[in-house]
Amino acid sequence: MNLPPLATFLYEGLWTLEIDTTFVDTLVRLKHETGCLLKEFPSYFLLTVGQEIRDIFSVRFNEEELSACVKTLHARYKTFKEVLA
Repeated sequence: MNLPPLATFLYEGLWTLEIDTTFVDTLVRLKHETGCLLKEFPSYFLLTVGQEIRDIFSVRFNEEELSACVKTLHARYKTFKEVLA
């Protein structure tokens, strides 16, 4: 059976594995730096992540797109957690 790589299903358009890594790393860094305990990330987290991605990859995502990525990331986390349980 010849299955395509998992990344084929997870990354479409401008979003890449490298951008995903930067996205997660930046959110984790901001959360630790600020001691944020909120269940949802503040708007400025997403704006900071967007700027970081723009600076490194010259790709622009708006706050709405980044918020959708957070929701997708959370869904992936819940799915993997269920699989491993």
